Amino acid sequence: MIDNEILQKLNAQDWEEIILELNLFVHMQFRGNSELRKGFEVKDLVNDAISLVYTGNRKWDYQKHPDLIKFFKFNVLKSLISNYFQAKELSVITKLSYAGLSDADEELPDLIGNIPDYNHGIDAEMEAKETYDTMIGALADDDDAQLVFEELAQGAKPKEIAESLDYKIEDVRNIIKRIERKVSKVISNK
Repeated sequence: MIDNEILQKLNAQDWEEIILELNLFVHMQFRGNSELRKGFEVKDLVNDAISLVYTGNRKWDYQKHPDLIKFFKFNVLKSLISNYFQAKELSVITKLSYAGLSDADEELPDLIGNIPDYNHGIDAEMEAKETYDTMIGALADDDDAQLVFEELAQGAKPKEIAESLDYKIEDVRNIIKRIERKVSKVISNK
């Protein structure tokens, strides 16, 4: 629950300006990473950050952090961005393993065990992006695998991938098996 004094201070802010600046900040954090999850927009992180502060889940100590915008940028949004990249990376591996298309359930703990333990912050973002790029690099010689991997990373299911790429579902399943093999080799060698 949020303290009344903090709530009053929050309500007294120029939210139009704050939201504009925070949206710009998040947009700049994602530059060079055009692969956002399906249905995700940059403003979603800003809305989540504001909700966390207004609900009291992230406590704003205005004496310690008098600049609310800096507080949002470096104490709330950096954490949410880090979590976004971590969730995106792990969701790709999980989708590959739990697509019901192979025996990858046994490989999942090994894959996850080789992914770095993430702290919040810019280093975690860079490390998550690096791991994601490494996974894409493992598929460099296989155009079909790259296309399917990108679709999986955005949350598409095998049937949706088959429809969107105009592939047979059996072909998509075989491509996913190839992706699992290639990605697991690269991750285990990291």
